[in-house]
Amino acid sequence: MPDTISSTYQEALPDYGEITTLSPQIQELLFEKDAGLDIPRFHVVLLDDTEHTYDYVIDMLMTLFGHDSTTAFQMACEVDVLGRVVVYTTNRELAELKREQILNHGPDWRIEFSTGSMRAILEPVDKGTDLQ
Repeated sequence: MPDTISSTYQEALPDYGEITTLSPQIQELLFEKDAGLDIPRFHVVLLDDTEHTYDYVIDMLMTLFGHDSTTAFQMACEVDVLGRVVVYTTNRELAELKREQILNHGPDWRIEFSTGSMRAILEPVDKGTDLQ
């Protein structure tokens, strides 16, 4: 994912000066806030299994979500230890697309018995407590 404000957001947002390195999620939140929208948000939650390596998880998170290697590694550790990790938070339509991308990412070629993709679910964001 690009680290610069897309032309769609740039045109829709008020003039914030020389802001050029906002994450896509922050861009989306700014757009919704300035447009006065109250769009329900959803977490994409990656679920742990025994058929995928850390390398697979890190590569997938970097490829599908644009996470840097440090963030992807931290998320891989969290899913391994806790059994789940929130990998992305967005509107329902984009969350469903991201979940489908996880489900279609395919098996881990590094493990002989890996037969398919990892699993992921969507969870609605609790507006009172979510800081993502």
